[in-house]
Amino acid sequence: MCGAVQVKLELGHRAQFRKKPTAEGFTHDWMVFVRGPENSNIQHFVEKVVFHLHESFPKPKRGRDPGLLFFFSSAGSLFFSILARRRGAGFEVSLPRIKDGLQFRLPSMP
Repeated sequence: MCGAVQVKLELGHRAQFRKKPTAEGFTHDWMVFVRGPENSNIQHFVEKVVFHLHESFPKPKRGRDPGLLFFFSSAGSLFFSILARRRGAGFEVSLPRIKDGLQFRLPSMP
């Protein structure tokens, strides 16, 4: 008999306005994460987390071990999608299931 397993994941981000834009014109430093609630370990269930950034980024497909933070700089708004590869299951799950990915937009900064 096979039972169902429910794994709760937290998706989150933080964006900080840069005092001076980068040479590429990026105005924000971003931190994005996929982790278990209250920083619980998800490595038993999730093998890898892949962030798909816009194709204009160098290396737009970036993988991380689950639970690790992902840092990068970008413009004031950002579109991306997240893929979590389930350990030992042979399939992948997009988080969340939004066709156009996620958009984190900050209010206009002076």
